[in-house]
Amino acid sequence: MLKGVLTDPADFARQLSLLEQAVAVSPGDAEAWYNVGVCLGHARRWREAAAANRRALSIDPLYPEALANGCELERILGDHARALDLAARRIAQGGAPWGVHLGRALCLIALARPDEAEGALAAARETAPPDVDIPALVRRGAARA
Repeated sequence: MLKGVLTDPADFARQLSLLEQAVAVSPGDAEAWYNVGVCLGHARRWREAAAANRRALSIDPLYPEALANGCELERILGDHARALDLAARRIAQGGAPWGVHLGRALCLIALARPDEAEGALAAARETAPPDVDIPALVRRGAARA
């Protein structure tokens, strides 16, 4: 239902309004809350995005996209323990996207756990498309932390 809403990043206000209407009508819809989080994340409203994503996961604790998105949001907010928990839950489902492995690696680097980080980086490299520069993303992500 909502997958096509986030098609124009320039029209944030309209998109957020539509998504807020969706959660008002269906407050138990995990996909709607997830999409609110994605929209807020695109606007770099990290705390609000994470809160909406947490709401999605409270409704559907196994929602794969919300687990992956939550890993990144919690990492950005500096809650590495929560980000690692979400990454582990998404990885346990199988077929985790490379970004989850990268987020896990960045959390492990921030927590000074280099041996574990190397394994997560290897998983990110194995699952990323060939044009993704994992070392550059690590440098950028580590600089933000």
